Parts: sequence; structure tokens; C-alpha cells
Amino acid sequence: MASAVPMDSALLDEWLIELVRRRWTFHYVPDREAPEAIAAVFRWRGLGLADVVVLIHAGYAWGYRVVLATPDADPFRPEVLVHSCEDTPIRVIREVLTIPPPGHPAMSGVPSAATDAERRLAAKFTGRRCVIRPPRG
Repeated sequence: MASAVPMDSALLDEWLIELVRRRWTFHYVPDREAPEAIAAVFRWRGLGLADVVVLIHAGYAWGYRVVLATPDADPFRPEVLVHSCEDTPIRVIREVLTIPPPGHPAMSGVPSAATDAERRLAAKFTGRRCVIRPPRG
């Protein structure tokens, strides 16, 4: 990924490995060899929800929990979000990983419509059939 802001890539790698350990699925745009953006998705099976982390560059990432209309709905076509956050990649990954699980009393997210900007950003990954789990580092 192109880096506009210096960062500790080793620390980011540790967080990406944590996503792999937790069985998140990775998507790359345009491809894995030279990604302009990377997204990771965790589907809460049987609950109609998915958690998503979108890494745009070293200084910006977006994370969200999306309500899925059907179990196989595309999480990159968000209509209703339960949680959304923007910050550096490490902070977004940490925040998304600490969202309480669905049904937990601390999950206080109120569903809200995704904004046009959020839909456009997520659409970079819509229809991507190349799904890769990076090897453990």
C-alpha cells in the first residue's frame, strides 16, 4: 500500500496477523501483488452481520459493522451500519475488534443508514471475487 504517513509497519503487521488468526477474509484492490486498498471481513454466521476493516493508506482506515439483508449479502454494499469508525489502520482494527459481539448487552449501536461517501468507499471492493487469506507471518 502506498504510504502517505510514516507508521510502524511491524505493529500493523501484528494486527493483520491477529485478523488472520481470528479467521477474517482479506480482499485486495486491484490485486494482492500491488494493492491500493485492502479490506478484511468477518461474518457473524447466522446473525446477518459482518465486521469490516478497510485500509486505504498508512494514515487512514475505516471500520464498520454492517447489517446484511441476507446471509450471503455483499458487506461492501452497506445500507445499514451498527458501528462505524475512521482513524489510522491500527486504531481502526483495535476498535473493530473490541466491538461487543452481537446480542451482548454492551452492544449499544443504533442502526443508521450508510452515507453516500461510505457506500462509494466500500464499493471499491464490490464484486471482488479474489478472496485471499494471507499466510501466517
